[in-house]
Amino acid sequence: LSEKDAETLDRALLKGGCTEWWGAMLKREALHAGFDPKQADSMEIAALPPASRKLLLESLPSQASAALRTLESLLSSKSGSAHAFAEAVWASEGGVGEGVPRLEKKREKAHLASTKEAMRAQIKAETQVAVSLHLAVMLLQIELHGRCFYSVPGKLIGAMIDTLSGKLAEPAFVTLSNFHKQVQAALAGGDEVDEDALAAGHEAVRCLALSKGRSTESHE
Repeated sequence: LSEKDAETLDRALLKGGCTEWWGAMLKREALHAGFDPKQADSMEIAALPPASRKLLLESLPSQASAALRTLESLLSSKSGSAHAFAEAVWASEGGVGEGVPRLEKKREKAHLASTKEAMRAQIKAETQVAVSLHLAVMLLQIELHGRCFYSVPGKLIGAMIDTLSGKLAEPAFVTLSNFHKQVQAALAGGDEVDEDALAAGHEAVRCLALSKGRSTESHE
C-alpha cells in the first residue's frame, strides 16, 4: 500500500477495531466495579454521549479509569496509530489489558483459520455484490498473503486488489479488477450497468475467493 493508503487504513482500524476493543475493556471494568450486567449487555459504548461516558469512567477504580482515559486519548490523537494503541494496552496498568495477550504464532494461525472459515461461509451465501467483493478481497489476502485486515474502508478495496497482482494469474486478476469496476458503477447508480455481466462477475469472483485464487468457475 502507498503511504497515504496505509495511513487511511490505520485510521480506520483506530476508529473501528481499536475503538471496539476499548469499549469492551470499559464494559469489563464496569462489570468488575459492580455495574448491572443486563445494562452492560445492552450498552453501546460508541453511542454513549460524552457526559455519560465520563460518568462511567469516573465510577471505576482510579487506576483502571486512568488507564482507560489514556487509551481513549490515543483513539482521537492525530498522531495515534493502531500499533501504538495495542502497545499501550499491553503496557497499561490497572489490569485493563488482561485477557488480551499478544498473539503468538500458534494463536495467530488459529485466528487466521477461524476468520477464513467464517468468511468462506459468508461469501457462499452473500447476495450483495459490494459485500461479496469486500469478502473476496479480504479472503484472498489471507489465502495469498497470510494477512488478516480489519476495518478496511471501501475506498481502499482497489488498493487491496492491486496488492494481489503477481499473486493471482493474469486472467483472475483481470476478473477481480473488472468486477470491482462493475460494483463501483452499480453503487453509483449508473444507467449503463449490465445486470447479467454483474451477476456473472459476482459468481466468478465468489469462485475465485473459494478456490484460493485459482479458478473463476464453480466445481461443486
